[in-house]
Amino acid sequence: MGFFKKLWQCFFCWDAGSSKLCWHSAQAIIALSFGVGDRCQSNQALADTALSLFEHFSLPLLLQGEVADSLPSGTNIALVVRKHRIPGVYLDTREVLEQVAKFAESRGWSRVIIVAHPDHVWRARLAAERLGFEVFVADTQGVPYDRNSLQPWTRSKRRFVPREILARVFYLLRGWI
Repeated sequence: MGFFKKLWQCFFCWDAGSSKLCWHSAQAIIALSFGVGDRCQSNQALADTALSLFEHFSLPLLLQGEVADSLPSGTNIALVVRKHRIPGVYLDTREVLEQVAKFAESRGWSRVIIVAHPDHVWRARLAAERLGFEVFVADTQGVPYDRNSLQPWTRSKRRFVPREILARVFYLLRGWI
């Protein structure tokens, strides 16, 4: 895909598109968090989706910390990513996916189901594909924004979309999508 087409999509594409991967060929489930805070509604909904997929497909769970914290205790989780590898640096989507990719590669897993907020999943999918994953996108259309999130940009669509567009352009310019 050309640079200008992808740049246009950074502004106007909010659908992660269809997937080439068949659900049953997936090897792991990756769930990315959306927001921070006790009982974050967004992360709880993402955790519920990941748990449902786990119960149906019995695939390893590779989770960002806030999603892992929203699961019932005792849930079998293969990997939890909680912090950036560089102390003090913000844990962003790319860093989570890089840590997951290193872990997954060591186990021979390359086909994954991505669970992410519907307004975040386009960038998450492209970033995961850029790291070598074959991606199937889980249906997360019902995942809400949490107006009590400690991250103000994840409290509403009005706050998130402008930030997401900037993040997409940044990722494009860095070659991450």
